[in-house]
Amino acid sequence: MHTPTPAQTHFLSADDVVAIVRTLGVAECLRGIAEAIRADYLRWQDFDKQARVFSHSETGVIELMPVSDGDTYAFKYVSGHPSKGWFGLDRHWLSAIFWELARSGCLIPTRPPRASSWAT
Repeated sequence: MHTPTPAQTHFLSADDVVAIVRTLGVAECLRGIAEAIRADYLRWQDFDKQARVFSHSETGVIELMPVSDGDTYAFKYVSGHPSKGWFGLDRHWLSAIFWELARSGCLIPTRPPRASSWAT
């Protein structure tokens, strides 16, 4: 009898990404990313694409961008409020969640708020 493994959530921090890049090297990481993007575009028709959900305010926007291929569900959450920079606050924040539907496992990579100024 197959005993299912408990669902696990894995958080991928900026420090984790730095460690991966240091281990594999920049060129190998970029090559892997490029191969994954190419593979996804080659099966573009397999994705259940949804229009992004957004909410605008006078000071910015919050967006939720979902996509699924039937095996994996993912969404990217972006909060962009450029005027916050005037107060020394982060202007953009990004988080993404990837959910493996069969295993109910979750991977949560995120850009920490301190690094969010990269998106400005």
